This record gives sequence, C-alpha cells and structure tokens, in this order.
Amino acid sequence: MENVRHLFNGIAFFLLLSCAPAVSNVNALQTSELEKPSWVSSKPVSGFYYVGIGYSQKSSSENYLQSSKQNALDDMISEIRVNISSVSVLNQMDNTDGFSEQYESMIKTTASDDVEGYELVDTWEGDGQYWTYYRLSKEKYRDRKAAKRRNVLDLATDNYLKANQLIEKGEIASGLTLYINGLYTMAPYLGESNEISVGGDSILLGNALYDKIQNTFNDLVITSEQEQYLINRRLSKDESIEVAVRTKSENNQVSEFPLMANFSTGAGIVIPEYTTDEDGVATILLSSIRSKESKQVITIMPDIDKLTPENTDTKKYGLLLKSLQLPQKKLQLQIQKPVVYLESVEKKLGEPVSSKQVSDKIKQLLSEEGFTFGRIKDKADLWVEVAADTAKGKASGSIYITYFNLSINVIDMTTGAEIHHAGIDRLKAYSLNYGRSSQSGYDKALEILEKETMPKLIEEILR
Repeated sequence: MENVRHLFNGIAFFLLLSCAPAVSNVNALQTSELEKPSWVSSKPVSGFYYVGIGYSQKSSSENYLQSSKQNALDDMISEIRVNISSVSVLNQMDNTDGFSEQYESMIKTTASDDVEGYELVDTWEGDGQYWTYYRLSKEKYRDRKAAKRRNVLDLATDNYLKANQLIEKGEIASGLTLYINGLYTMAPYLGESNEISVGGDSILLGNALYDKIQNTFNDLVITSEQEQYLINRRLSKDESIEVAVRTKSENNQVSEFPLMANFSTGAGIVIPEYTTDEDGVATILLSSIRSKESKQVITIMPDIDKLTPENTDTKKYGLLLKSLQLPQKKLQLQIQKPVVYLESVEKKLGEPVSSKQVSDKIKQLLSEEGFTFGRIKDKADLWVEVAADTAKGKASGSIYITYFNLSINVIDMTTGAEIHHAGIDRLKAYSLNYGRSSQSGYDKALEILEKETMPKLIEEILR
C-alpha cells in the first residue's frame, strides 16, 4: 500500500509540473490586459472636465515623462472651444487671409498660459510607451478665466478713458498708443461681447477701442507741397520733400506723430522712419534712385510699430490691426535721366584709331542703366573722360606681347569735382603680331569693363 501511495504522489507531481507553464502564460496575458486601462484605447468624454491624454515613446535621449505630460496638456487645450460672439469686434475686422483661423489659434495658444489647477488622474506604461491622463475642471477654468477677464477689462477701460482725454487735447500719437494698448490687452477676449458701462452708457469695449483707432486715423490727412516732383536719377545730394500731418475736423497740426516712408513703385534709398515736429511737419530724405522707371512712387503712412506699446507681442497679436485703413500720401516722382557728356581718346600702339570700342561699350552699358548722352558739355550732369592705348612689349619668336592701359574719369558738372576714377593698368595680351596683340588687349579689356569696371562705376555715381 505504501508503494502505491508513493507511485500516486509521483504521478500527481509530474502532472503538476507539465501543466504549470501553460497556466502561467494564461495568467500573464490576463494580467497584461487587465493592467491596460480603458482610457488608453478610448479617450474619456466628460461634461465636467476637460480631458487630456498624452503619451511618449520611452527613450534614454528624451525626457519621456515631461513629453507625455505636455502632449496631454496640449490635448486638453484642444478641447477648449473658441466661440466668437456675433457682436464682437472680430466681426468688424477683415476675415480674409485666414484671419479667423489665425485668431482661433492665437486664443488657444493664450489659453495654454491660463491653464492652472489641472490634475493627474492616471498613468500607464507598456509596449515601450508612457501614457498620462490629466483633467481640468471646466467650472474652475471658467471661474479663473472670468476673474482674469475682469482684470483685463478694468485695464482696457482705463486705457480707453485716458486715450479719449488725450485725443481731445490734440495729443493724437499718445492717444492712439493707449487705444492700441487697450485693444492688445483685450486680445484673448475680443471674441466675446465685453459690454461695460461708461458714463451711464453701455458700450462693447473691444468694438469701441477698434472704432476709436479707425476713426482717429480717418481724421488724419498727410499732405505735401506738390503733387509731383521732378528728380534727376543721379542725385548730387539728398533730395528733401516736406510732408505735414493734420486733422480733417479741426485742421490742427499733429506733432510728435510717427511716419514711415518706402518705395511702393520703383526702388531707391529713402530714410524710412520720421516723427513730425511741433508744426506737424516731417522732411522725407531721398538719397538714391536705383530703378530705371520713369515714374516712381514713395508712400508715406503712419508707423504702426512706433504707435504700438513696447513689449507687445506683435508676432502673436499684430494681425488685429491689419484690417485698419490708414491715411497715406503717395509722392509721385518723375525721374529724369542723367545726361552724360562723353569724351574719348582711343589709340593702338600710340596711334589714334577711328573705331571707339571702349566708348561704344560705355555708352551701351550706361544707356541700359537709364542714362542719356548730350553733345554740349555745360548742359550735362556728368562728364566722362576716357583714354585707352596699347604699348609694345617683348617679342619672342612668333609671339608679340602688348600692354593695354585704360583711364576713366567721371566729373560732376554741378560741382566740378571728380566723383569716380577707374582704370586698367598694363593688361597683358599676346598674338602673332603687335596689331593682333593690341586688339586682343582691347577684347580682354571690354570684357573686364562690362563685368567689373562699369558696374562699380554706375553704383558709385548713383549712390
């Protein structure tokens, strides 16, 4: 009997060992499925919380914990909807160029700065990933946002009232700066109605600020003494053009007002930034005409950047002012071609030649750049003297060497001063005789003249 009992125990032990691995694998699979929470596969929907689910691949080169958290917060913020009120100032603004989409993106970016009080609900690790589950009470978020909005409205209202007083006193630039500051301050809430009481009247503050800015600009006019200015493309000195800023309603000069100038047609160098003096006048300085166009335009308009308070994030909020209609003054420029008197003495081996290869090339290049040529030196703007010659070098067997020399002087006929000198000194050439070698020197010089010498000369006399 004892032997039978030992035999039975041995068989039972053997069966237990053979079954153990299969049971262990089933349990491991069941444990893995049980550990993976449902929120990993399906994002929870809640009427009381904003929910954010984030994950990151585990990696030694990345802080996957922080990355997963940030992804969850970004996911949470994406649930915060932007509803633009039908009476908000945004409906007054130009909605082209994707304005609404840009504004919505801006608000969501701002919302990320306001997200506080969120809480971690759960985490899960598996399959080389780290998952996080965060949530934020919608009620707490609304309460916190409402408190911030009240503070913003108070500040914007203060800007609005102070700006009204400055505009009434004629301090236009300072008043505009406060209006703009108020609008930027309210930027995250401009999609809402923002109704406040001022002097017993109810106003929509965002709309009122925007209207005040636009109406103030509408009341400004920029004038100049002439409608068109005749200007030689080759400026011997800076050209100055006076413009004035006044109000239409009272015809008052507007002092300390920032302006900007730029070529809207053509090209050149004009000082870009100005501020009107106590008489409302600014002197526009033009130092170079680079375009060959006969009619060019410089546009003068308010410098919004200078009216915008410092430390304003214009990259984020700058689009708010893009739809404004600004006063402009277009200065019409009638461009005169500079007149050149050209004198040329060209030789080969000391003997005059009838073919003026250098002067012909200079005429061609100057004509292409908008210059013209005259026959009377005293009536020209520029006098160009050209001297070219070749000299014999050594002869070695059948090879004859020559040296080409060129001198170009440019004189300003208004002042009599030399304004540019260029030359080519001892340019070496060779051929089967001195005549061919001289022509080879001319050929090489003409190439240098076109690619190097004349571009520098033209830039110098037009700057």
